[in-house]
Amino acid sequence: MRLFDTFRQDSRHAIRILLQNPGFAAVAIFSLALGIGANTAIFTLIDTVLLRSLPVRDPDKLVVFALNPDRPSVGSNYPDYEYIRDHNKSFSGVVAYGGGGTPAAMEVPEEGAHTSSQLVTTTLVSGNYFEVLGVVPAVGRLLTPADNKTEDAHPWVVLDFDFWQRRFGGDPRVVGRAITLNGSPFTIVGVVRSGFTGAVVGSHPDIYLPIMMLRGISRGVRQWNNRHFWWLTILARLKPGVTLQAATPEADFDPERRPVAAFDKDYAVRNRGTLLPGSGGYSFLRNQIQKPLTVLMIVVSLVLLIACANVANLLLARAAARQREIAIRLAVGAGRARLISQLILETVVISVLGGLAGLAFAWWGVRVLLTFFPKRAIPVDLNLSPDWRLLAFSFGVSLAAGLICGLAPALQATRPNLTSALKDQASTIGRSRFDLRRALVVAQVAISLLLLIGAGLFVRSLQNLRSLDPGFVRERVLLVNVNPQQSGYKGQRLRDFYDRLLAGVRSFQNVRTASLANITPLAGSRWNSDVSVEGYQRKPDEKPYIDFDAVSPGYFETLGIPMLLGRDFRSEDNPAFTPDPKPRPDPEDNNLGP
Repeated sequence: MRLFDTFRQDSRHAIRILLQNPGFAAVAIFSLALGIGANTAIFTLIDTVLLRSLPVRDPDKLVVFALNPDRPSVGSNYPDYEYIRDHNKSFSGVVAYGGGGTPAAMEVPEEGAHTSSQLVTTTLVSGNYFEVLGVVPAVGRLLTPADNKTEDAHPWVVLDFDFWQRRFGGDPRVVGRAITLNGSPFTIVGVVRSGFTGAVVGSHPDIYLPIMMLRGISRGVRQWNNRHFWWLTILARLKPGVTLQAATPEADFDPERRPVAAFDKDYAVRNRGTLLPGSGGYSFLRNQIQKPLTVLMIVVSLVLLIACANVANLLLARAAARQREIAIRLAVGAGRARLISQLILETVVISVLGGLAGLAFAWWGVRVLLTFFPKRAIPVDLNLSPDWRLLAFSFGVSLAAGLICGLAPALQATRPNLTSALKDQASTIGRSRFDLRRALVVAQVAISLLLLIGAGLFVRSLQNLRSLDPGFVRERVLLVNVNPQQSGYKGQRLRDFYDRLLAGVRSFQNVRTASLANITPLAGSRWNSDVSVEGYQRKPDEKPYIDFDAVSPGYFETLGIPMLLGRDFRSEDNPAFTPDPKPRPDPEDNNLGP
Protein backbone atom coordinates (compact mmCIF):
# COMPACT_ATOMS: atom_id res chain seq x y z
CA MET A 1 0.00 0.00 0.00
CA ARG A 2 2.84 2.36 0.87
CA LEU A 3 4.53 1.57 -2.42
CA PHE A 4 1.33 2.41 -4.28
CA ASP A 5 0.97 5.72 -2.42
CA THR A 6 4.58 6.59 -3.25
CA PHE A 7 4.01 5.79 -6.91
CA ARG A 8 0.84 7.91 -6.97
CA GLN A 9 2.61 10.86 -5.36
CA ASP A 10 5.56 10.61 -7.75
CA SER A 11 3.20 10.37 -10.73
CA ARG A 12 1.37 13.53 -9.69
CA HIS A 13 4.69 15.28 -9.20
CA ALA A 14 5.88 14.17 -12.66
CA ILE A 15 2.71 15.42 -14.34
CA ARG A 16 2.91 18.73 -12.49
CA ILE A 17 6.54 19.22 -13.55
CA LEU A 18 5.65 18.52 -17.20
CA LEU A 19 2.73 20.94 -17.11
CA GLN A 20 5.12 23.61 -15.90
CA ASN A 21 7.27 23.02 -19.01
CA PRO A 22 4.78 22.44 -21.87
CA GLY A 23 7.28 23.29 -24.61
CA PHE A 24 9.79 20.71 -23.44
CA ALA A 25 7.05 18.12 -22.92
CA ALA A 26 5.59 18.68 -26.40
CA VAL A 27 8.95 18.32 -28.17
CA ALA A 28 9.86 15.18 -26.20
CA ILE A 29 6.43 13.57 -26.68
CA PHE A 30 6.42 14.31 -30.42
CA SER A 31 9.94 12.89 -30.88
CA LEU A 32 9.04 9.65 -29.13
CA ALA A 33 5.64 9.47 -30.83
CA LEU A 34 7.31 9.30 -34.24
CA GLY A 35 9.71 6.55 -33.17
CA ILE A 36 7.18 4.50 -31.20
CA GLY A 37 4.50 5.00 -33.86
CA ALA A 38 6.79 3.76 -36.63
CA ASN A 39 7.68 0.66 -34.61
CA THR A 40 4.03 0.02 -33.77
CA ALA A 41 3.01 0.35 -37.43
CA ILE A 42 5.57 -2.20 -38.59
CA PHE A 43 4.76 -4.54 -35.71
CA THR A 44 1.07 -4.33 -36.62
CA LEU A 45 1.86 -5.75 -40.06
CA ILE A 46 4.31 -8.31 -38.66
CA ASP A 47 1.74 -9.49 -36.13
CA THR A 48 -1.10 -9.61 -38.65
CA VAL A 49 0.79 -11.28 -41.50
CA LEU A 50 3.53 -13.31 -39.80
CA LEU A 51 2.64 -14.03 -36.18
CA ARG A 52 -1.13 -14.20 -35.73
CA SER A 53 -2.65 -17.69 -35.63
CA LEU A 54 -5.76 -18.67 -37.54
CA PRO A 55 -9.01 -18.18 -35.58
CA VAL A 56 -9.68 -21.92 -35.48
CA ARG A 57 -9.56 -24.76 -32.97
CA ASP A 58 -6.00 -25.70 -31.84
CA PRO A 59 -4.17 -23.87 -34.66
CA ASP A 60 -0.79 -25.14 -33.41
CA LYS A 61 -1.80 -28.63 -34.58
CA LEU A 62 -2.08 -27.55 -38.21
CA VAL A 63 0.57 -28.23 -40.88
CA VAL A 64 0.85 -27.14 -44.52
CA PHE A 65 1.99 -29.42 -47.34
CA ALA A 66 4.78 -28.04 -49.53
CA LEU A 67 7.02 -29.19 -52.37
CA ASN A 68 10.82 -29.06 -52.53
CA PRO A 69 12.20 -29.44 -48.97
CA ASP A 70 15.22 -27.26 -49.83
CA ARG A 71 13.14 -24.27 -50.99
CA PRO A 72 9.56 -25.05 -49.99
CA SER A 73 6.76 -23.84 -52.23
CA VAL A 74 3.11 -24.47 -51.53
CA GLY A 75 0.84 -25.78 -54.25
CA SER A 76 -0.86 -29.08 -54.99
CA ASN A 77 -3.58 -30.69 -57.06
CA TYR A 78 -6.77 -32.53 -56.24
CA PRO A 79 -5.61 -36.10 -57.03
CA ASP A 80 -2.66 -35.67 -54.65
CA TYR A 81 -5.00 -34.27 -52.01
CA GLU A 82 -7.32 -37.26 -52.30
CA TYR A 83 -4.47 -39.71 -51.92
CA ILE A 84 -2.99 -37.95 -48.89
CA ARG A 85 -6.43 -37.63 -47.30
CA ASP A 86 -7.20 -41.33 -47.69
CA HIS A 87 -3.72 -42.84 -47.11
CA ASN A 88 -2.14 -41.31 -44.03
CA LYS A 89 -1.56 -42.33 -40.42
CA SER A 90 -0.52 -39.00 -38.91
CA PHE A 91 -3.48 -36.68 -39.49
CA SER A 92 -6.94 -36.52 -37.98
CA GLY A 93 -8.09 -34.53 -41.00
CA VAL A 94 -6.75 -33.17 -44.30
CA VAL A 95 -8.37 -30.25 -46.13
CA ALA A 96 -7.75 -28.45 -49.40
CA TYR A 97 -8.65 -24.98 -50.54
CA GLY A 98 -7.99 -22.82 -53.56
CA GLY A 99 -5.27 -20.32 -52.75
CA GLY A 100 -6.14 -16.67 -52.40
CA GLY A 101 -9.63 -16.72 -53.87
CA THR A 102 -11.33 -16.28 -57.22
CA PRO A 103 -13.37 -13.24 -58.29
CA ALA A 104 -16.90 -13.96 -59.49
CA ALA A 105 -20.00 -12.00 -60.50
CA MET A 106 -22.88 -12.61 -58.08
CA GLU A 107 -26.54 -11.94 -58.75
CA VAL A 108 -29.62 -12.56 -56.56
CA PRO A 109 -32.46 -13.54 -58.95
CA GLU A 110 -35.29 -12.83 -56.50
CA GLU A 111 -34.19 -9.19 -56.26
CA GLY A 112 -35.24 -8.71 -59.87
CA ALA A 113 -33.54 -7.75 -63.08
CA HIS A 114 -33.11 -4.14 -61.96
CA THR A 115 -30.22 -5.09 -59.64
CA SER A 116 -26.76 -5.29 -61.18
CA SER A 117 -24.24 -8.05 -60.56
CA GLN A 118 -21.74 -7.66 -57.73
CA LEU A 119 -18.10 -8.71 -57.86
CA VAL A 120 -17.35 -11.05 -54.94
CA THR A 121 -14.39 -13.15 -53.82
CA THR A 122 -15.02 -16.90 -53.77
CA THR A 123 -12.92 -19.69 -52.32
CA LEU A 124 -13.26 -23.34 -53.28
CA VAL A 125 -12.81 -25.71 -50.35
CA SER A 126 -13.00 -29.42 -49.64
CA GLY A 127 -16.14 -30.71 -47.97
CA ASN A 128 -14.39 -31.29 -44.64
CA TYR A 129 -12.82 -27.81 -44.57
CA PHE A 130 -14.92 -26.34 -41.75
CA GLU A 131 -15.13 -29.60 -39.81
CA VAL A 132 -11.35 -30.10 -39.61
CA LEU A 133 -10.70 -26.46 -38.75
CA GLY A 134 -13.33 -26.56 -36.01
CA VAL A 135 -15.42 -23.68 -37.36
CA VAL A 136 -19.12 -23.48 -36.50
CA PRO A 137 -21.96 -21.72 -38.35
CA ALA A 138 -23.65 -18.51 -37.29
CA VAL A 139 -26.75 -19.37 -39.31
CA GLY A 140 -27.76 -22.56 -41.11
CA ARG A 141 -25.08 -25.16 -41.75
CA LEU A 142 -21.61 -25.35 -43.24
CA LEU A 143 -20.27 -27.55 -46.02
CA THR A 144 -19.75 -31.24 -45.23
CA PRO A 145 -17.86 -34.07 -46.98
CA ALA A 146 -21.15 -35.10 -48.60
CA ASP A 147 -21.22 -31.73 -50.38
CA ASN A 148 -18.04 -32.49 -52.33
CA LYS A 149 -18.57 -35.94 -53.80
CA THR A 150 -19.58 -35.46 -57.44
CA GLU A 151 -18.56 -32.84 -59.96
CA ASP A 152 -21.20 -30.15 -60.62
CA ALA A 153 -23.68 -31.89 -58.27
CA HIS A 154 -23.41 -29.74 -55.12
CA PRO A 155 -24.47 -26.14 -55.88
CA TRP A 156 -24.26 -25.02 -52.25
CA VAL A 157 -22.45 -22.00 -50.86
CA VAL A 158 -21.60 -20.65 -47.40
CA LEU A 159 -21.40 -16.91 -46.81
CA ASP A 160 -18.72 -15.08 -44.87
CA PHE A 161 -20.14 -13.37 -41.76
CA ASP A 162 -19.02 -9.85 -42.70
CA PHE A 163 -20.30 -10.29 -46.26
CA TRP A 164 -23.63 -11.55 -44.88
CA GLN A 165 -23.94 -8.44 -42.73
CA ARG A 166 -22.85 -6.11 -45.52
CA ARG A 167 -24.82 -7.56 -48.44
CA PHE A 168 -27.87 -9.13 -46.79
CA GLY A 169 -28.13 -7.02 -43.64
CA GLY A 170 -27.61 -10.02 -41.36
CA ASP A 171 -31.00 -11.48 -42.35
CA PRO A 172 -31.21 -15.08 -41.00
CA ARG A 173 -33.72 -15.89 -43.76
CA VAL A 174 -30.86 -15.80 -46.24
CA VAL A 175 -30.52 -19.58 -45.83
CA GLY A 176 -32.16 -21.25 -48.80
CA ARG A 177 -31.98 -18.20 -51.06
CA ALA A 178 -30.79 -18.67 -54.62
CA ILE A 179 -27.87 -16.76 -56.11
CA THR A 180 -25.85 -17.05 -59.29
CA LEU A 181 -22.06 -16.95 -59.58
CA ASN A 182 -20.80 -16.19 -63.08
CA GLY A 183 -24.25 -17.24 -64.30
CA SER A 184 -24.28 -20.62 -62.51
CA PRO A 185 -27.07 -21.21 -59.94
CA PHE A 186 -26.22 -21.83 -56.28
CA THR A 187 -28.16 -22.02 -53.01
CA ILE A 188 -27.04 -20.46 -49.71
CA VAL A 189 -26.95 -23.11 -46.96
CA GLY A 190 -25.33 -21.17 -44.12
CA VAL A 191 -23.16 -18.39 -42.76
CA VAL A 192 -19.78 -18.93 -41.10
CA ARG A 193 -19.30 -17.57 -37.58
CA SER A 194 -17.96 -14.08 -36.92
CA GLY A 195 -14.17 -13.77 -36.79
CA PHE A 196 -13.32 -16.52 -39.27
CA THR A 197 -11.90 -15.04 -42.47
CA GLY A 198 -10.46 -18.13 -44.13
CA ALA A 199 -7.07 -19.82 -44.00
CA VAL A 200 -5.20 -17.37 -46.24
CA VAL A 201 -3.77 -14.25 -44.60
CA GLY A 202 -4.51 -11.22 -46.75
CA SER A 203 -7.50 -12.79 -48.50
CA HIS A 204 -10.98 -12.45 -47.00
CA PRO A 205 -13.43 -14.52 -49.08
CA ASP A 206 -17.07 -13.53 -49.36
CA ILE A 207 -18.35 -16.96 -50.38
CA TYR A 208 -17.17 -20.56 -49.85
CA LEU A 209 -18.19 -23.33 -52.25
CA PRO A 210 -17.19 -26.98 -52.85
CA ILE A 211 -14.17 -27.80 -55.00
CA MET A 212 -16.40 -30.02 -57.14
CA MET A 213 -18.18 -26.87 -58.31
CA LEU A 214 -15.05 -25.38 -59.89
CA ARG A 215 -16.46 -25.54 -63.39
CA GLY A 216 -19.54 -23.67 -62.21
CA ILE A 217 -17.54 -20.47 -61.70
CA SER A 218 -14.63 -21.05 -64.10
CA ARG A 219 -16.83 -21.93 -67.07
CA GLY A 220 -15.06 -25.23 -67.67
CA VAL A 221 -11.74 -23.62 -68.52
CA ARG A 222 -9.86 -25.87 -66.09
CA GLN A 223 -10.35 -29.34 -64.68
CA TRP A 224 -10.34 -29.76 -60.90
CA ASN A 225 -8.89 -33.29 -61.19
CA ASN A 226 -5.94 -32.41 -63.44
CA ARG A 227 -2.69 -33.56 -61.81
CA HIS A 228 -0.84 -30.70 -63.49
CA PHE A 229 -3.29 -28.09 -62.20
CA TRP A 230 -1.36 -26.86 -59.14
CA TRP A 231 -4.03 -24.68 -57.64
CA LEU A 232 -4.71 -26.05 -54.16
CA THR A 233 -3.21 -25.59 -50.72
CA ILE A 234 -3.33 -28.70 -48.51
CA LEU A 235 -3.71 -28.19 -44.77
CA ALA A 236 -3.78 -31.03 -42.23
CA ARG A 237 -4.40 -31.44 -38.51
CA LEU A 238 -1.93 -33.63 -36.62
CA LYS A 239 -3.26 -36.46 -34.50
CA PRO A 240 -2.67 -36.18 -30.73
CA GLY A 241 0.94 -37.03 -29.90
CA VAL A 242 2.18 -36.76 -33.51
CA THR A 243 4.86 -34.13 -34.19
CA LEU A 244 5.55 -32.27 -37.41
CA GLN A 245 8.88 -34.09 -37.81
CA ALA A 246 7.25 -37.50 -37.38
CA ALA A 247 4.53 -36.68 -39.92
CA THR A 248 6.83 -35.21 -42.58
CA PRO A 249 7.32 -38.53 -44.46
CA GLU A 250 3.58 -38.50 -45.16
CA ALA A 251 4.15 -35.49 -47.42
CA ASP A 252 6.99 -37.01 -49.42
CA PHE A 253 6.00 -38.48 -52.79
CA ASP A 254 8.76 -41.04 -52.52
CA PRO A 255 8.06 -44.06 -54.77
CA GLU A 256 9.63 -46.29 -52.12
CA ARG A 257 6.82 -45.27 -49.73
CA ARG A 258 4.02 -44.82 -52.28
CA PRO A 259 2.51 -47.42 -54.60
CA VAL A 260 3.67 -46.93 -58.19
CA ALA A 261 0.04 -47.27 -59.24
CA ALA A 262 -0.77 -44.10 -57.33
CA PHE A 263 2.24 -42.05 -58.44
CA ASP A 264 4.53 -42.84 -61.34
CA LYS A 265 8.19 -42.81 -60.37
CA ASP A 266 9.06 -39.81 -62.53
CA TYR A 267 6.27 -37.76 -60.95
CA ALA A 268 7.41 -38.73 -57.45
CA VAL A 269 11.03 -37.78 -58.09
CA ARG A 270 10.00 -34.35 -59.40
CA ASN A 271 7.67 -33.62 -56.49
CA ARG A 272 9.44 -34.29 -53.20
CA GLY A 273 7.29 -33.01 -50.37
CA THR A 274 7.66 -31.64 -46.87
CA LEU A 275 5.54 -30.10 -44.09
CA LEU A 276 5.52 -26.55 -42.77
CA PRO A 277 3.98 -25.22 -39.53
CA GLY A 278 0.41 -24.21 -40.30
CA SER A 279 -0.86 -22.35 -37.24
CA GLY A 280 -1.05 -19.18 -39.31
CA GLY A 281 -2.20 -20.94 -42.47
CA TYR A 282 -0.30 -20.15 -45.64
CA SER A 283 -0.22 -16.91 -47.56
CA PHE A 284 1.43 -15.60 -50.72
CA LEU A 285 1.60 -12.28 -48.91
CA ARG A 286 3.70 -13.70 -46.09
CA ASN A 287 6.37 -14.91 -48.49
CA GLN A 288 6.46 -11.61 -50.38
CA ILE A 289 6.76 -9.18 -47.47
CA GLN A 290 8.51 -11.17 -44.71
CA LYS A 291 12.01 -9.95 -45.58
CA PRO A 292 10.96 -6.34 -46.32
CA LEU A 293 9.12 -6.16 -42.99
CA THR A 294 12.18 -7.50 -41.16
CA VAL A 295 14.37 -4.83 -42.77
CA LEU A 296 11.82 -2.13 -41.97
CA MET A 297 11.65 -3.27 -38.34
CA ILE A 298 15.42 -2.83 -38.04
CA VAL A 299 15.20 0.62 -39.65
CA VAL A 300 12.42 1.91 -37.40
CA SER A 301 14.22 0.51 -34.35
CA LEU A 302 17.21 2.68 -35.26
CA VAL A 303 14.87 5.63 -35.73
CA LEU A 304 13.54 5.05 -32.21
CA LEU A 305 17.10 4.98 -30.86
CA ILE A 306 17.72 8.37 -32.49
CA ALA A 307 14.56 9.72 -30.89
CA CYS A 308 15.63 8.33 -27.51
CA ALA A 309 19.06 9.94 -27.81
CA ASN A 310 17.43 13.24 -28.74
CA VAL A 311 15.10 13.14 -25.73
CA ALA A 312 17.97 12.08 -23.45
CA ASN A 313 19.91 15.17 -24.55
CA LEU A 314 16.89 17.34 -23.80
CA LEU A 315 16.65 15.75 -20.35
CA LEU A 316 20.34 16.44 -19.67
CA ALA A 317 19.89 20.09 -20.64
CA ARG A 318 16.80 20.30 -18.46
CA ALA A 319 18.65 18.65 -15.56
CA ALA A 320 21.26 21.41 -15.73
CA ALA A 321 18.49 23.95 -15.25
CA ARG A 322 17.13 21.98 -12.28
CA GLN A 323 20.48 21.40 -10.54
CA ARG A 324 19.73 23.85 -7.70
CA GLU A 325 16.35 22.18 -7.03
CA ILE A 326 17.95 18.72 -6.96
CA ALA A 327 20.84 19.91 -4.76
CA ILE A 328 18.43 21.41 -2.20
CA ARG A 329 16.40 18.19 -2.05
CA LEU A 330 19.56 16.14 -1.52
CA ALA A 331 20.81 18.59 1.12
CA VAL A 332 17.62 18.31 3.19
CA GLY A 333 17.84 14.52 3.25
CA ALA A 334 16.07 13.23 0.15
CA GLY A 335 17.36 9.83 -0.90
CA ARG A 336 19.21 9.61 -4.20
CA ALA A 337 17.29 6.47 -5.18
CA ARG A 338 13.97 8.28 -4.66
CA LEU A 339 15.13 11.20 -6.80
CA ILE A 340 16.31 8.84 -9.54
CA SER A 341 12.94 7.05 -9.54
CA GLN A 342 11.10 10.38 -9.75
CA LEU A 343 13.19 11.59 -12.66
CA ILE A 344 12.81 8.28 -14.49
CA LEU A 345 9.06 8.36 -13.83
CA GLU A 346 8.88 11.80 -15.44
CA THR A 347 10.50 10.34 -18.54
CA VAL A 348 8.22 7.29 -18.49
CA VAL A 349 5.18 9.58 -18.38
CA ILE A 350 6.57 11.37 -21.45
CA SER A 351 7.19 8.07 -23.25
CA VAL A 352 3.73 6.68 -22.41
CA LEU A 353 2.11 9.85 -23.74
CA GLY A 354 4.36 9.49 -26.78
CA GLY A 355 3.17 5.90 -27.12
CA LEU A 356 -0.48 6.98 -27.06
CA ALA A 357 0.23 9.59 -29.72
CA GLY A 358 2.24 6.94 -31.58
CA LEU A 359 -0.85 4.70 -31.83
CA ALA A 360 -2.56 7.38 -33.92
CA PHE A 361 0.56 7.73 -36.05
CA ALA A 362 0.74 3.93 -36.41
CA TRP A 363 -2.90 3.75 -37.55
CA TRP A 364 -2.09 6.22 -40.33
CA GLY A 365 1.29 4.66 -41.13
CA VAL A 366 -0.08 1.14 -41.58
CA ARG A 367 -2.57 2.32 -44.16
CA VAL A 368 0.16 4.16 -46.03
CA LEU A 369 2.27 0.99 -46.06
CA LEU A 370 -0.65 -1.02 -47.46
CA THR A 371 -0.54 1.11 -50.60
CA PHE A 372 2.92 -0.33 -51.33
CA PHE A 373 1.76 -3.95 -51.12
CA PRO A 374 1.84 -6.01 -54.34
CA LYS A 375 -1.17 -5.24 -56.53
CA ARG A 376 -3.43 -8.19 -57.32
CA ALA A 377 -6.77 -8.79 -58.98
CA ILE A 378 -8.13 -9.44 -55.47
CA PRO A 379 -7.05 -6.62 -53.13
CA VAL A 380 -5.19 -7.43 -49.93
CA ASP A 381 -7.66 -7.59 -47.04
CA LEU A 382 -6.05 -7.62 -43.59
CA ASN A 383 -7.68 -7.54 -40.18
CA LEU A 384 -5.76 -4.65 -38.62
CA SER A 385 -7.93 -4.26 -35.54
CA PRO A 386 -5.73 -3.87 -32.43
CA ASP A 387 -5.47 -6.78 -30.03
CA TRP A 388 -3.75 -7.35 -26.70
CA ARG A 389 -0.43 -8.15 -28.37
CA LEU A 390 -0.35 -4.86 -30.23
CA LEU A 391 -1.24 -2.88 -27.11
CA ALA A 392 1.31 -4.85 -25.07
CA PHE A 393 3.98 -4.16 -27.69
CA SER A 394 3.20 -0.45 -27.76
CA PHE A 395 3.25 -0.22 -23.97
CA GLY A 396 6.46 -2.26 -23.76
CA VAL A 397 8.23 -0.09 -26.33
CA SER A 398 7.03 3.06 -24.57
CA LEU A 399 8.28 1.79 -21.20
CA ALA A 400 11.62 0.72 -22.67
CA ALA A 401 12.02 4.07 -24.42
CA GLY A 402 11.32 5.86 -21.15
CA LEU A 403 13.97 3.85 -19.33
CA ILE A 404 16.51 4.30 -22.13
CA CYS A 405 15.91 8.06 -22.26
CA GLY A 406 15.70 8.67 -18.55
CA LEU A 407 18.18 6.40 -16.80
CA ALA A 408 21.47 8.08 -17.75
CA PRO A 409 20.19 11.67 -17.28
CA ALA A 410 18.70 10.72 -13.91
CA LEU A 411 22.00 9.23 -12.73
CA GLN A 412 23.89 12.32 -13.88
CA ALA A 413 21.39 14.80 -12.44
CA THR A 414 21.53 13.27 -8.95
CA ARG A 415 25.33 13.69 -8.69
CA PRO A 416 25.68 17.48 -8.40
CA ASN A 417 28.42 19.37 -6.60
CA LEU A 418 26.24 20.45 -3.68
CA THR A 419 28.41 23.44 -2.68
CA SER A 420 28.50 24.93 -6.17
CA ALA A 421 24.88 24.01 -6.91
CA LEU A 422 23.60 25.70 -3.76
CA LYS A 423 25.57 28.80 -4.79
CA ASP A 424 23.73 28.55 -8.15
CA GLN A 425 26.93 28.36 -10.20
CA ALA A 426 26.53 27.17 -13.80
CA SER A 427 29.84 25.32 -13.70
CA THR A 428 28.23 22.59 -11.58
CA ILE A 429 26.96 20.85 -14.70
CA GLY A 430 30.07 18.71 -14.49
CA ARG A 431 32.54 17.41 -16.99
CA SER A 432 31.11 13.88 -17.15
CA ARG A 433 27.70 15.25 -18.03
CA PHE A 434 29.15 17.12 -21.01
CA ASP A 435 30.87 13.89 -22.06
CA LEU A 436 27.56 12.02 -21.98
CA ARG A 437 25.85 14.70 -24.02
CA ARG A 438 28.62 14.60 -26.60
CA ALA A 439 28.37 10.81 -26.68
CA LEU A 440 24.63 11.04 -27.32
CA VAL A 441 25.19 13.53 -30.14
CA VAL A 442 27.82 11.24 -31.67
CA ALA A 443 25.41 8.30 -31.41
CA GLN A 444 22.65 10.29 -33.11
CA VAL A 445 24.94 11.33 -35.93
CA ALA A 446 26.34 7.81 -36.37
CA ILE A 447 22.91 6.14 -36.53
CA SER A 448 21.60 8.88 -38.83
CA LEU A 449 24.55 8.38 -41.18
CA LEU A 450 23.91 4.63 -41.13
CA LEU A 451 20.28 5.18 -42.11
CA LEU A 452 21.24 7.70 -44.79
CA ILE A 453 23.79 5.32 -46.29
CA GLY A 454 21.20 2.53 -46.25
CA ALA A 455 18.63 4.81 -47.89
CA GLY A 456 21.18 5.78 -50.53
CA LEU A 457 21.94 2.15 -51.32
CA PHE A 458 18.23 1.42 -51.49
CA VAL A 459 17.66 4.27 -53.96
CA ARG A 460 20.62 3.06 -56.01
CA SER A 461 19.15 -0.44 -56.09
CA LEU A 462 15.83 0.95 -57.29
CA GLN A 463 17.62 2.86 -60.03
CA ASN A 464 19.42 -0.31 -61.08
CA LEU A 465 16.14 -2.22 -61.16
CA ARG A 466 14.53 0.47 -63.29
CA SER A 467 17.42 0.22 -65.75
CA LEU A 468 17.03 -3.55 -66.17
CA ASP A 469 15.64 -4.72 -69.48
CA PRO A 470 12.40 -6.67 -68.74
CA GLY A 471 12.31 -8.03 -72.27
CA PHE A 472 9.54 -5.75 -73.49
CA VAL A 473 8.94 -2.04 -74.03
CA ARG A 474 7.40 -0.49 -70.91
CA GLU A 475 6.71 2.99 -72.27
CA ARG A 476 3.21 3.87 -73.47
CA VAL A 477 1.76 0.47 -72.54
CA LEU A 478 -1.63 0.48 -70.79
CA LEU A 479 -2.93 -2.61 -69.00
CA VAL A 480 -6.67 -3.23 -68.57
CA ASN A 481 -8.05 -6.29 -66.79
CA VAL A 482 -11.28 -7.74 -68.24
CA ASN A 483 -13.07 -10.99 -67.44
CA PRO A 484 -16.33 -11.32 -69.39
CA GLN A 485 -16.71 -14.92 -68.18
CA GLN A 486 -17.78 -13.50 -64.83
CA SER A 487 -20.80 -12.04 -66.62
CA GLY A 488 -21.77 -15.31 -68.26
CA TYR A 489 -19.92 -15.04 -71.59
CA LYS A 490 -18.75 -18.35 -73.02
CA GLY A 491 -18.18 -20.20 -76.28
CA GLN A 492 -18.72 -18.26 -79.48
CA ARG A 493 -20.28 -15.36 -77.57
CA LEU A 494 -17.05 -14.98 -75.60
CA ARG A 495 -14.90 -15.07 -78.75
CA ASP A 496 -17.14 -12.49 -80.43
CA PHE A 497 -16.83 -10.24 -77.38
CA TYR A 498 -13.03 -10.33 -77.53
CA ASP A 499 -13.07 -9.65 -81.28
CA ARG A 500 -15.32 -6.61 -80.78
CA LEU A 501 -13.22 -5.43 -77.83
CA LEU A 502 -9.97 -5.56 -79.78
CA ALA A 503 -11.54 -3.93 -82.82
CA GLY A 504 -12.94 -1.12 -80.69
CA VAL A 505 -9.69 -0.45 -78.84
CA ARG A 506 -7.63 -0.54 -82.04
CA SER A 507 -9.95 2.04 -83.59
CA PHE A 508 -9.01 4.67 -80.99
CA GLN A 509 -7.01 7.52 -82.49
CA ASN A 510 -4.16 7.31 -79.97
CA VAL A 511 -3.88 3.50 -79.96
CA ARG A 512 -1.26 2.00 -82.29
CA THR A 513 -1.91 -1.67 -81.50
CA ALA A 514 -3.69 -3.83 -78.93
CA SER A 515 -3.75 -7.49 -77.96
CA LEU A 516 -4.99 -9.95 -75.35
CA ALA A 517 -3.06 -12.14 -72.90
CA ASN A 518 -4.10 -14.58 -70.22
CA ILE A 519 -1.05 -13.71 -68.05
CA THR A 520 0.61 -10.31 -68.33
CA PRO A 521 4.40 -9.82 -67.95
CA LEU A 522 5.68 -9.57 -64.38
CA ALA A 523 2.24 -10.53 -63.02
CA GLY A 524 3.72 -13.25 -60.82
CA SER A 525 1.36 -15.92 -62.17
CA ARG A 526 2.35 -19.19 -63.82
CA TRP A 527 0.67 -21.55 -66.25
CA ASN A 528 2.62 -24.69 -67.11
CA SER A 529 2.17 -28.14 -68.55
CA ASP A 530 3.98 -31.35 -69.42
CA VAL A 531 5.08 -31.17 -73.07
CA SER A 532 6.84 -33.28 -75.67
CA VAL A 533 8.78 -32.29 -78.79
CA GLU A 534 8.43 -34.29 -81.98
CA GLY A 535 11.61 -36.15 -82.80
CA TYR A 536 13.18 -35.58 -79.38
CA GLN A 537 13.62 -38.31 -76.77
CA ARG A 538 13.49 -36.89 -73.28
CA LYS A 539 16.26 -37.83 -70.85
CA PRO A 540 15.22 -39.71 -67.66
CA ASP A 541 16.15 -36.83 -65.33
CA GLU A 542 14.87 -34.07 -67.61
CA LYS A 543 11.84 -32.08 -66.48
CA PRO A 544 9.29 -31.87 -69.31
CA TYR A 545 7.48 -28.82 -67.93
CA ILE A 546 7.36 -25.42 -69.59
CA ASP A 547 5.59 -22.21 -68.65
CA PHE A 548 3.26 -20.89 -71.32
CA ASP A 549 0.69 -18.18 -71.94
CA ALA A 550 -2.35 -17.71 -74.16
CA VAL A 551 -2.11 -14.55 -76.30
CA SER A 552 -3.84 -13.02 -79.29
CA PRO A 553 -2.27 -11.94 -82.59
CA GLY A 554 -0.34 -8.71 -82.18
CA TYR A 555 0.84 -9.50 -78.65
CA PHE A 556 4.56 -9.32 -79.45
CA GLU A 557 4.13 -6.16 -81.51
CA THR A 558 2.17 -4.51 -78.70
CA LEU A 559 4.92 -5.14 -76.16
CA GLY A 560 7.75 -4.47 -78.60
CA ILE A 561 9.15 -8.01 -78.32
CA PRO A 562 11.25 -8.84 -81.40
CA MET A 563 10.82 -12.19 -83.16
CA LEU A 564 14.14 -14.04 -83.50
CA LEU A 565 12.67 -16.81 -85.67
CA GLY A 566 9.41 -17.40 -87.45
CA ARG A 567 6.43 -15.06 -87.20
CA ASP A 568 3.76 -13.77 -84.87
CA PHE A 569 0.33 -15.39 -84.61
CA ARG A 570 -2.25 -14.52 -87.23
CA SER A 571 -6.03 -14.36 -87.12
CA GLU A 572 -6.24 -17.38 -89.44
CA ASP A 573 -4.29 -19.53 -86.93
CA ASN A 574 -7.43 -21.28 -85.65
CA PRO A 575 -7.99 -24.77 -84.15
CA ALA A 576 -8.50 -26.17 -87.65
CA PHE A 577 -4.97 -25.12 -88.67
CA THR A 578 -2.59 -28.12 -88.79
CA PRO A 579 1.15 -27.54 -89.29
CA ASP A 580 3.40 -29.89 -91.20
CA PRO A 581 3.94 -32.80 -88.74
CA LYS A 582 7.35 -33.72 -90.17
CA PRO A 583 10.13 -32.90 -87.63
CA ARG A 584 12.72 -30.48 -88.97
CA PRO A 585 16.07 -29.24 -87.68
CA ASP A 586 14.81 -25.67 -87.39
CA PRO A 587 13.08 -25.30 -83.99
CA GLU A 588 10.44 -23.01 -85.45
CA ASP A 589 9.10 -25.93 -87.49
CA ASN A 590 8.97 -28.47 -84.66
CA ASN A 591 5.66 -29.23 -82.97
CA LEU A 592 4.97 -29.27 -79.26
CA GLY A 593 2.37 -31.56 -77.78
CA PRO A 594 0.95 -32.31 -74.34
